[in-house]
Amino acid sequence: MGKLGRYVPASRRADRVPPKAGPPEAGPKARHRSAGRRLLSWRKPRSVASQVFLLQLVVVLLLIATAVVALVVQDRNRAIQEAGDRSLVAAESFANAPGTAEAMESDAPTAALQPHAEAVRRKTGVDYVVALSPYGFRWTHPDPDQIGKHVSTSYSQALEGEPHQNTFDSSLGKAVDSTVAVFDENGTAVGLVTVGVTVDKVTSVVQHQLPVIFTAGGSRSCWPRVGRHWSAGVCGARRRVWGRWR
Repeated sequence: MGKLGRYVPASRRADRVPPKAGPPEAGPKARHRSAGRRLLSWRKPRSVASQVFLLQLVVVLLLIATAVVALVVQDRNRAIQEAGDRSLVAAESFANAPGTAEAMESDAPTAALQPHAEAVRRKTGVDYVVALSPYGFRWTHPDPDQIGKHVSTSYSQALEGEPHQNTFDSSLGKAVDSTVAVFDENGTAVGLVTVGVTVDKVTSVVQHQLPVIFTAGGSRSCWPRVGRHWSAGVCGARRRVWGRWR
């Protein structure tokens, strides 16, 4: 009976055999962790050459950014100077034009000066050309509602024969204003001409050139280093990674 009781049919012996355990790295979670480790090893620099390449790339980018900032600041100052030069040339040209002094001494200076002032403004690209009486009342203005109103700014320097320039923040941005006096044949000031130019009109050309400057500087500085270090650094790391994945 003892031997018969311990007898188990062959068809049921397989049920008592425990399943074979797979390798420790088997399973979707283990495979996911293994793939993550391989990806991290691919992203990590594997050689001194690749580390040197990345360091040089960062330094070059910082140098380019610093150069672009310095260029913007320099061109901004240059734009203010150029805006002042443009406004002064336009003001002196209008003040010294034939017929300007006679029109200011006439009984209807606005009717004589307004068409010419607007023609000069459109032709030269300045923001405004304003003719004033020696007492500061506007004879011309791009906005006709401003004609006849008084300007509180003192132009004593211009009335003495010295051009007066002022840099200020207008509703259109930073602008430069130049004012010169108009004299008759006896040397008496009969009026003033003030011309304003916004700095943005001058800096718009520089701003359009900045992407080209940045791209040219980056290509000239970075790509030769990329060519020297790419095969020695990054490509070598990738070959080692792909060799382990196969």
